[in-house]
Amino acid sequence: MSRKNDRQQEQYRHFSERIKRIGDDFFTYVRQEDQDWQLEWTKSDLRDCYTNEYKPPRGKELTVFQGGRVVYFKRAGTATGGSASTSPPTQSNPQDTSQDKTYPTPCDVCGIIVTSEVQEQQHIKGARHRANLSKLFIRKQANNLLENKHGVVIEIGEGNLSKNGQVTVSSKPGVLQTILLNVQSSNTPVTLTRVSLLSQDPRLTLKAAVGGLTKQKLIQPGQKYTTKLSCKSNDFGEVKALVAFAFQLQTNKVFHILRSVTFSVGGEDKEDLAPTAPYKRRAKVAVTPLPKNVLSGNPVQFSGSGELPQAVKMQQYGIPSNVSRDLNLPNAPNLLEELEEPLSAGNYSQKFQLLLYAEEHQMKVDIHQYDRKGVMLTRSKKYDGLLDLNVPGLAENRPSVLRGDHLFVMFADSSRPDKTYKGFVHHVELEVVSLCFHKDLMKLFIEKMKFDIQFTFSRFPIRSSHFSVDSNTLDMDRLKPVIFPEPKKMKKTDAEKLDAFAKKLFDRNLANNLEQVKSIYHILHGTSLPAPYLVFGPPGTGKTVTVVEAMKQVYHQSKKNIILACAPSNSAADLLAKRLVDKGPVARTHLLRMCALSRNYDSVDPALQEIRDDCLNYDRFNYVVFPSPTKIKEKRIIVVTMVTAGRLVLSGCFKDFFTHIFLDEAGHSIEPEALISVSGLLPKNGQLVLAGDPKQLGPVLRSPISKKHGLEISLLERLMTHSKAYQRHEGVFNDRMLSKLLCNYRSHPNILHLPSEMFYDGELKVCADQLMRECLSKVDVLPAKNFPVIFHGIDGKDEREANSPSFFNVAEAEQVWQYISYLLNLAGHKNVRARDIGVISPYRRQVQKIRQILGKKKRRNNRRDLGDIKVGSVEEFQGQERLVIIISTVRSTNAEYLKMDKDYKLGFLRNPKRFNVAITRAKALLICIGNPHMLSKDEHWNRFLEYCRDNGAYKGCPYSPEEVEQDIEELNAEMESLNISPETMTQEEATAVTDQEWRGDL
Repeated sequence: MSRKNDRQQEQYRHFSERIKRIGDDFFTYVRQEDQDWQLEWTKSDLRDCYTNEYKPPRGKELTVFQGGRVVYFKRAGTATGGSASTSPPTQSNPQDTSQDKTYPTPCDVCGIIVTSEVQEQQHIKGARHRANLSKLFIRKQANNLLENKHGVVIEIGEGNLSKNGQVTVSSKPGVLQTILLNVQSSNTPVTLTRVSLLSQDPRLTLKAAVGGLTKQKLIQPGQKYTTKLSCKSNDFGEVKALVAFAFQLQTNKVFHILRSVTFSVGGEDKEDLAPTAPYKRRAKVAVTPLPKNVLSGNPVQFSGSGELPQAVKMQQYGIPSNVSRDLNLPNAPNLLEELEEPLSAGNYSQKFQLLLYAEEHQMKVDIHQYDRKGVMLTRSKKYDGLLDLNVPGLAENRPSVLRGDHLFVMFADSSRPDKTYKGFVHHVELEVVSLCFHKDLMKLFIEKMKFDIQFTFSRFPIRSSHFSVDSNTLDMDRLKPVIFPEPKKMKKTDAEKLDAFAKKLFDRNLANNLEQVKSIYHILHGTSLPAPYLVFGPPGTGKTVTVVEAMKQVYHQSKKNIILACAPSNSAADLLAKRLVDKGPVARTHLLRMCALSRNYDSVDPALQEIRDDCLNYDRFNYVVFPSPTKIKEKRIIVVTMVTAGRLVLSGCFKDFFTHIFLDEAGHSIEPEALISVSGLLPKNGQLVLAGDPKQLGPVLRSPISKKHGLEISLLERLMTHSKAYQRHEGVFNDRMLSKLLCNYRSHPNILHLPSEMFYDGELKVCADQLMRECLSKVDVLPAKNFPVIFHGIDGKDEREANSPSFFNVAEAEQVWQYISYLLNLAGHKNVRARDIGVISPYRRQVQKIRQILGKKKRRNNRRDLGDIKVGSVEEFQGQERLVIIISTVRSTNAEYLKMDKDYKLGFLRNPKRFNVAITRAKALLICIGNPHMLSKDEHWNRFLEYCRDNGAYKGCPYSPEEVEQDIEELNAEMESLNISPETMTQEEATAVTDQEWRGDL
C-alpha cells in the first residue's frame, strides 16, 4: 500500500509540474499579447485566447487526478477513468471515497484541504460543504432552472420584463422598488409547494400577494399566483435576488423554476456613464515587417546640442538573434540557467544585459498595440511642411511620443506605392504630433488620404542602461565596494556632536528630528564610504527635504565639492532643483537643471521658469541647448534625470569631476539605469547617496521574464534586502550606513496606523500638524467620529466598453462624486478645496469615467475648480499627497478571478506596494470604495477592511463575516425545503455538479 501511495504521489507531482508548465507558458503568451491583461481580461477572454490562439503544446487529452485516480478529459468533454472506475461517482456527494485516496487532498467542491478520511467525512456533512454543493448545482443547472417547464410560466413585472428568467430593474438610492412575479399554469393543475428567497440580503423582502410563502397553493390552468419582491438600498450598486419556486405535478413529480432579479441602484449620472458600445476584444494588429528601403524625413535639428560633445561611442545594443529566438519561447528556457543564477560581481554584466534584452523584447511587442490602420494625416496649420497626426492617449503617455522620436507610415490603399516612410516628430502638443516626412510622400499627399501607422520608442534609455553595465565599460574593481558593499562596525554617534550639528542646519525645522539630523551628518562626514549611504524614507517622512538639506550642507562644506543630483523623472528632478535654490546657501548661478533635448519647456516647473537664465538649459526660443563642458563645470550642482546623466557620461569630460552623487527616488529605477551616473561618473573616493522607500512602488516594467528574474528590484531595494551591510543588528540599523526616517508629517494617526504596522514595523511617529490632520475628523459623513477613515462597501458591476479592455464601475464612480460633492459643500469647512482632493483608481477607464463626471458637473454647475481635482492611477500619485484621498477599486462582479490573481500574483488586489502607496497619500481623510466580498480575499485589503470594521468605519452594502455561518445554515434549510439540497440530488444532477470542464481552461 505504501509503495502504491508513493507511486501516486510521484504521479501527482509530475502532473502538478506539467499543469504548472502549461499555465506558465499560456500566461507568458497572454502577457506578450497584452501587458495589462491581468487588469483587463475576463475568464471568457482567457478561454477564447487559450482555445483559439494559444494551441498548447500537448495532445488532445489532459490527465488529471481526482481523489487518487487518474481521469482523462477529452476535448469533447467526456471523461474516461484510469485505474479506477470509468463511470462518474454514483453517490450524491462528488467526493471520491476510494480506498486508494491519499491525504492531504482538496475537496473538489470547496477547495478546502482535508488531511484524513475522518476529517473529509466531517467536512462533507458540514453546512459549508452542503451549501457550496447546492450553489454549485444551481450554477451548473442555471439554464435549466431558469426555464419555464411543464406548462408553468413565471413572468417578472407587467408585460414580462424578463429575458431567459433574468431581469435588471433600475432603482434610486433610498427608494423602495417592488416588482411582481406572476405564476401561471397553462395546461394542468400544479401545486406550488414553496417560494423562497435564496439571497441572504436584508435589503430584500419577498411577500405573497395573498397568503404565506410556505403555504402550498394549487394553481388551476389560467389562474395566477403573485409574489412581491422588494428592494430598498441606500447605496449605489447592485442588489441581486434569486427566487426559487418549487412545484409538484399531479403525478407527484417535483420540479423547480428560478427567477433572477438584479436591482441596479444608480443616480443621475448612471446613463451617461453606461458602456458606449458592447465590449469587443481589440483585434490584434498584424505587424508588417518594415522593408529595408525606408524613405526618411528630416530629423529634428537641436540648436546648440553640439556644444556638449559625444566623445565616447555607445553601441546600439540590439537584441542578439539567438537571444531573440530564445525570448520568443515561453519562459525562455535556454536562458533560464543564466537568469536564475544569483546576482554577483562575476555575472553582473551578463545577467543585467540579458534582463535588458528581455525588457526591450517585450517593449517591441507592446508598442504595436498602439499601431493604427486607415487613419488620416492632415497638413499642419501651425508648422509649414509638416503633417499632423492625432494620437489618442498621447497626453497620458499611452503611447509616449517625444520630440525627436520617429514613427513609420505606409499607404493604406494597396493601389498606392508600396513604400514605407519614416516621419520624425518635430512638435508635440497635447494629442497631436507634427511630423516631417520625405519629399516623395509630401508630393503624393492629399487630404483625407489614409495611412497605416507603426509606432516606435526611444532606445536611448535602454542603450544607456546597457552601457552602464557593459563589461567593457564597467570598472568592477572600482565599483564592487559600491554595488556589493561590505558591512561596517557599528559605532554610536556622539549625541553632543549631533546636537551641535543640528544647530547648523539651514532648514531649522529639521533640527528636532533625530533621524534626519543623523542622515545629514553621516552623509556629510562620509561614514559609509566606500559604500553608498541609504536614506530609507517611508511615506510623509521628509525624505526629499532631508536629501536637499544634505546637498546644501555638502555644497557649503567645501568649494571643491561638486554634486550630481539625479531623479528618475523630470518632475522629481525639478522638485530637487527648486528646493535647492530656496532658503539656503546655493546660488542660482551655481545650479544647472539640465533637461533632455526632447523636453517641452511648458512642462518645466513654473518656479524654475522664473529663473531660467540662471539655471535652465533653454534658449530664447524655448528649445533645449546642451552647454559646453566648460560652462557646465562652472556650476557646482547639476540636476538631471538618471537617463540624461548619460549625456554627461558620453561627453567623456566629467570623469572624476563630481565628488558626490545623489539618487533621489532611487526605488523607482531599475539598477542599470541607476548605474548610468554611478558607473560613468562616480570617482573612486566619491560618495553615493540613495534615497527612497523599497516598500513603495518600484520600477515600471513590461516583461514578465525581467520582472521574475530581478530587474524590478531597484539598487536601493537590493542593498536593503540582500546586503548584510544594511541589515538590522539586534533590531537596530547601522546609522553609519543607513537612516530610517520615522516622523510622518503627513497623516492623521488613524490613517497612518495600519501601513505603519504592516510595512514599517510599527515605528512611524505621528508628527503632522494637529489642526490640519484633524480638520475633517468630525464631519457628518464619517461612520465613526474622530476616525477619518471610511470603507464604503459597493456591490457594483465591473464593465467594459467598445474595444477598451480596461474595467470601470459606474456605481463606484457615482459614489466618488457623492463624496466630492459633499466635501466641497461642507458648511464651516472652507479649507476643503477641489485641489485638496485626489481620486485614485487602478483602471484607466475608471479614471476616465470619473473625469467625465467631473467635466459634466464643471460645465453644468459652472465649477471651474473641479478641474483641480487630480484623478489618476496609484503610480501617478506616488510621492504626492492630498488632504482627502478617495480610492475606487472597481473590480466587483467576477470574484472567481481572485484565485487566478492569487496564484499568479496579479493585478491591483495582489500588489502590496501598490496598496501601501494608495492608503498613505491622505492627510486628513481616507475613503476607500470597493466590494468588501472581493477585497476580503486579499490579506492586505482584508486587514484594511477589518481595521475599518473594528473601528466602526464601515458603511455601505451588507457585509459581516461573523454571520456567514448563520447565513449558510439558513440557506441549507431553504434548499432542503425546496427539495434541491445535496442529499436530494438525482444521479444526473450530481454528475452535473462534478463536471470538471473548467480544468480544461488551464
